[in-house]
Amino acid sequence: MIDDVKDIIEKGIHSLHDALPEIRKLASSDDWKKREDAATALVEISKKKENKQDFINWLVEYKELLE
Repeated sequence: MIDDVKDIIEKGIHSLHDALPEIRKLASSDDWKKREDAATALVEISKKKENKQDFINWLVEYKELLE
């Protein structure tokens, strides 16, 4: 699973904003494996972020923008 989204994870570590379109595409797939890849990418990116609270705040803000 991690190998499937390795490039997205690397991109997301440097800029979550740049990686998000690819993560959203996976997350909106009908294929559960692709949705699982999206979740894996977010988890792995969050593990590598130094400031976890900033990451969480960013995700909450982004979610609110989509609603």
